Amino acid sequence: MINLFFNKIKDNLSEYPPFLELGKRIENGQFPVEIEDVGGLFKAALIAGLFDTGDKTITVITSDERESEAVQRDLEVLGKEVLVFNGFNKRAYSRGKIQSSLLGDRIQIMAEMLAGNKKIIVTTLRTYLSPLPPPEYISAQIFRIKKGDDFDTRKLELMLNRFGYMRVPRVSIHGEFALRGEVLDIFIAGEEYPFRIVFEFDEVEEIKAFDPFSQKSVEKLKQIEILPVKEFIWNDERILGLKTKLSGREFGNTGEVEPLLEELTEKREIDYEEMIFPLSFDYQAKLSDYCGSEGITVFSGFENLSRLYGQIKKEYNKLYAETKITEENTEGAFFPHPSEILFDFDDAVEQTPYRIMIANIRDPEKKASRIDFQYTGPRAFFGNISYFREELKSLLNAGYNVNIFAESNTQAERIKYLLKDVEIDVY
Repeated sequence: MINLFFNKIKDNLSEYPPFLELGKRIENGQFPVEIEDVGGLFKAALIAGLFDTGDKTITVITSDERESEAVQRDLEVLGKEVLVFNGFNKRAYSRGKIQSSLLGDRIQIMAEMLAGNKKIIVTTLRTYLSPLPPPEYISAQIFRIKKGDDFDTRKLELMLNRFGYMRVPRVSIHGEFALRGEVLDIFIAGEEYPFRIVFEFDEVEEIKAFDPFSQKSVEKLKQIEILPVKEFIWNDERILGLKTKLSGREFGNTGEVEPLLEELTEKREIDYEEMIFPLSFDYQAKLSDYCGSEGITVFSGFENLSRLYGQIKKEYNKLYAETKITEENTEGAFFPHPSEILFDFDDAVEQTPYRIMIANIRDPEKKASRIDFQYTGPRAFFGNISYFREELKSLLNAGYNVNIFAESNTQAERIKYLLKDVEIDVY
């Protein structure tokens, strides 16, 4: 029934002048595009409509996790697969480990975006403004194994160690591998099942996914891609890159950097490395850089995002000042300056050429250039079923299609009963 509902929306959108104008501007490369009066489920329907009629990945930038969850939920209601690119779920400059499953999901999404297949990606402004390694780096870390390939299992084991995998007797969680004779089991970051690779001497004879608990095969495969367990792998090249980059920085002093480099050389990991690792490259990437040359980025509630950036920047400056003078930092350890770990919002927007700006404030001066979708926001009926029923009848008499979504089948049946004299669809 949901598919029927979305098909009705697509049919209506295909004849709706504002949507046709939006499609025309995208086709002609008339970016940026500013639109207004878009919200709620209609915003998701608009994104889904653009996704279905185009051939580009769409990245949606939201104000926070709550809005991301709402956009994800609405898109999934419309039958769309959504990839949510999360941040590290920790405060800037804070110590402590990052959840391994989160790290795996992040690098899996980056790899999928680099594969070139169109996707819908949702992320928050805070995450979008946090620098990433360049796409070329992540692409170079993707290691492919296919049936019939020749491999030295010893070299393969060394590579997995470099990628951050842990050798165990039997795999059960992401980031583990087990090597027993001519059988390699590996639970790759972001995958639902681990994989079993069977070798005949040095040749890959069989690849299959299997259930880690029952050990039963789930699916036979011709090829798999092995990803690092996280996007920051400290090898000699990256440590040298960090040293080169930090040697000419205008913040702090060189005395802060040497202990950091020594610790990285020895341990190959460090606290708050998620902030430092992108600094080891000549340039830092944004998530939209992983979409290819023409991926579309949607800024949801542009004015709110601009205001929120000011709050995030203030927060980072405050945390940086507090971290530098804390009692735990008596030796003057290195901490990156906020400007090194947070993109400037205006610059990031300007460097995102194929962008759609959803305004949340009407601007009469931009009326001629903006596309107005004339969306009407939610209304409250305060439990007055009779009033609600009469409003529905008025909408139907005016020619509107009315659809109601319930949270459960039980609630849907209850609504149908209360509105039994009104001809509407309840999902």
